[in-house]
Amino acid sequence: MAPLSDDATERRVLILAPTGRDADMMSEQLAAGESLQCTSCQDVDRLVQEMRRGAGAVVVAQEGLNDGGTEPLLSALDAQEHWSDLPILLLTFPLSRRAPHAHPAVALLERANVMLLQRPLPVPLFLSAVRSAVRARRRQYQIRDLHHELERAVQLGELFASILGHDLRTPLAAIKLSADAIVRGSQDPAALRPAGRILNSAERMARMIEQLLDFARVRQGSGIELQLRPAHLDDIARPVLQEIEAANPHATIEVRGSGDLSGEWDPDRLAQVLSNLAANAVQHGTRGTTTTVELEGTDGGLVRARVRNFGTISSDVLPTLFEPFRRTASSATRERGLGLGLFIAREIVRAHGGDISVRTPESDLTVFEVILPRRARPVPTGVVAAK
Repeated sequence: MAPLSDDATERRVLILAPTGRDADMMSEQLAAGESLQCTSCQDVDRLVQEMRRGAGAVVVAQEGLNDGGTEPLLSALDAQEHWSDLPILLLTFPLSRRAPHAHPAVALLERANVMLLQRPLPVPLFLSAVRSAVRARRRQYQIRDLHHELERAVQLGELFASILGHDLRTPLAAIKLSADAIVRGSQDPAALRPAGRILNSAERMARMIEQLLDFARVRQGSGIELQLRPAHLDDIARPVLQEIEAANPHATIEVRGSGDLSGEWDPDRLAQVLSNLAANAVQHGTRGTTTTVELEGTDGGLVRARVRNFGTISSDVLPTLFEPFRRTASSATRERGLGLGLFIAREIVRAHGGDISVRTPESDLTVFEVILPRRARPVPTGVVAAK
């Protein structure tokens, strides 16, 4: 049977009552009082079929769940989409009259969105309960529609970011080549200074484009692609940290290594992680203090990297620090990135089968820790083994 339109679905009430007269009476009351479309179901199997077409509410007479009818109904309710919580109005008997079989049905259906209505039930109260259930169900459909619209908007945004990143690569490469040619070949200070600024800006833009592309790949399910090969974490870290020190003359970065720092990873991607963490520590840490990078390989199966800096991150920022488009700087600090660095760093570490975390063990200290398996674990998508 084909699903109904949303308008028809929202006002549709399914009724399960073993005696046809009870179902007819309830249908008449609802149709007359609330202008609802009612569908009577002779058994649970028919009820489940009609539920798949859509409904605003379900009215179930308790005796209709005898002979094992509860479990099929619960199975259908458990299979609902994530947005759906179909209201069930269960018409029960007074426990003093029907205690032997009342408890099992009530106990099972408490797992679902159930309103228990004890008979005999005044008609106005019955109509009010159904009206409330249908109104709540209508809000669920509205939330579903909003969720679908949001999903479409996100998908379009991710597609735009991916296309934009790819399309910007070619003209940006031409700009970088031209600026680099001027820097290498010209002796004119008037040309060298602006060419140097162009080259620096182009390199920063290239990093932003790569971040956008990585973000789009992750959100589209492709994951971070890795080129795995034997590597040494100290060899990965030191050149990156030297570059950061050279770009920040006020910064001092101390590297400490212990144990076996060898493993099988993607060196370029791990360099990206360490560069992001160390650059953040230098940029956002207390000026004039030393940033410490600890590389530890004393655990047989794991290798750790910790980046410590003086200065703390606000507690209200910590829970979302690794989410996309989040920034760690205070409003007084001029941010020049997209806020994707820590998000991508986390995805790179996760692609290796590792973990990344941040803590503030002391009032004036921040520590980022990366934990990596010595041999990157297989990942379902996005991993390419180096040959």
